[in-house]
Amino acid sequence: MNNFNKFTLTTAFVLSALIPGKAFAASLISDEVVGSSTPEVTFGTSLQNGDFTLLPNNSKILGDGKDEITEWNFNFGVDSIKSTITKALVNLDVTPFIYSKNDDFWITGIGSVKANKFLDFNSVEYGKQQSVEINLFDFFSADKIATTFNNGQGNLEAGYSDDAIVSFAKMTLEFQPASVPEPTTTLGLLALVGLGSPLLKKRKS
Repeated sequence: MNNFNKFTLTTAFVLSALIPGKAFAASLISDEVVGSSTPEVTFGTSLQNGDFTLLPNNSKILGDGKDEITEWNFNFGVDSIKSTITKALVNLDVTPFIYSKNDDFWITGIGSVKANKFLDFNSVEYGKQQSVEINLFDFFSADKIATTFNNGQGNLEAGYSDDAIVSFAKMTLEFQPASVPEPTTTLGLLALVGLGSPLLKKRKS
């Protein structure tokens, strides 16, 4: 291999090793749904509480926070996430009325979390609104969340069952976009190749 070819290959290796990626700031996307902490109490098969839909669970009374299922959708307005999710949080405003070991929060396709994992039922004041934060990474993998998000094209179905009123829900996802080479650095290092190659050719001749 002649000196010129050696120089070219060495420079290509150096470029690949030394050109830094441009680190973009992490991107955040979120969606929130809102309802009343004191919805109308009524009989029926469903009740709309703002962005939440209440469904009966062993009871025909809705809006009293007992034996009812609360469902809602998170719609992020983004069809897919192509990079790694680095944070996944859910914030809830919940008004529990009685303790039930069966109460849980879920996101369809990702999984469910028992309410006693994020609500301390030993000290909770029943009938009083509680604000809680659930770190989904404590229960589910980033890949599981991303796969479900992409399969639903940015629309996630969520819910809570069954002895509480949910009046606020927010889901936040953070992800780091892929880095790209810094343009000015790339051009500068490529210029070295252009300057060096004529010198080698001249020495060879």
